[in-house]
Amino acid sequence: MKGQYLAVEYLLFFAIGVLMIIVIYFTFSNIQRDLRDSNMQEQLTRVGELIKGTVIKIYESAATTNSTISYNLSIPSKLSGCIYSLNNDLGISYVKTGNYSYDGWNFSLIGVDGEITGIFTNGTYFWSVGKGTDRVYRYVYNTTYENYSYDGWNFSVGAQDTLPEDLFFNGTYFWILGGNTNRVYRYSFNATYGNYSYDGWNFSVTRPGFPTGFFFNGTYFWIVRGSALPIELMAVHRYSFNATYGNYSYDGWNFSIGAHNLNPQGLTYNGIYFWILDENLGKLFRYSFNATYGNYSYDGWNITASSGNALFFNGTYFWSTNFVLNRVLRFAEILNPISASKLSLRCSESPVDVSLPLYNFNITASDIIFSTRGFIEITALNNGTIVIK
Repeated sequence: MKGQYLAVEYLLFFAIGVLMIIVIYFTFSNIQRDLRDSNMQEQLTRVGELIKGTVIKIYESAATTNSTISYNLSIPSKLSGCIYSLNNDLGISYVKTGNYSYDGWNFSLIGVDGEITGIFTNGTYFWSVGKGTDRVYRYVYNTTYENYSYDGWNFSVGAQDTLPEDLFFNGTYFWILGGNTNRVYRYSFNATYGNYSYDGWNFSVTRPGFPTGFFFNGTYFWIVRGSALPIELMAVHRYSFNATYGNYSYDGWNFSIGAHNLNPQGLTYNGIYFWILDENLGKLFRYSFNATYGNYSYDGWNITASSGNALFFNGTYFWSTNFVLNRVLRFAEILNPISASKLSLRCSESPVDVSLPLYNFNITASDIIFSTRGFIEITALNNGTIVIK
């Protein structure tokens, strides 16, 4: 009986020993594979950087001398004996220019209000206000037309002012700029009516007088003065919260815009720049901070926009109205295309690869296979093209 127990113990120890050998084998195999992949990654990187550096030098030499230069690049045999595959992915990258132009996208306001004076979007809805009907209208994306259209939702602001000039929405409240009364009115959601209505809150903007556009960043209101006043008096005025009155009031800060605007209508701000839309000139003017004057001033930037009186900027696009077409037009930043090539190196014996981004010139290369004991030919043409074979 004792011998049987010993036999079982021997078998158990033998099984444990075999299991330990298997575990150790796979552990060292994994370590060896990781080391091999790591070594391969390093080798590919070194080969890739060698090719990339050579391409750039040859390109610069060809561009400087306006000639064609060919160079045979030897691949160091000591790096590896594997077979490499060289692929080229040619794409296009874009450089921002800082200028904007109409990109063809628009939607109609016809049948809603004949004279839209303010627009706003939160990325989901557009809202407009007009002095033809004294109402705020909402527009949603219509998949049938693949564009925005009026969805039937609206509310009136005519009881407070029959000349609404602009609107703003912060997700909770709508504010309407009244041109007749020179006041800003607030509208909150009314559960009784299931819509927005005037909640009694307002403040005066008689300091600038004849307001035509405004913007609110959560801290300050900025009001722009219209063309009914002398040009030298046209300005943007700031309103901050006044704890004494428990409301907003003019705090004395303003900057002039009359030298470049004849009929300022729309105003928008992104925390760095102010933009003013001039209806008469059909242009959008930018104002940046001027350290010399310690205030904002026109910095020379302007674009041709549209003859409209409503403007909004969401950080990506400008939207403005065209009162002739009665449409909202979108203006996108102009992007200059540049060639962007990417050379990818992959060793047939390893899953790792190295990508080499190369910009400002074209690279033509088919799937080239070469060993480390050979070389590749790199040719730079005077037209800015690199040929690898």
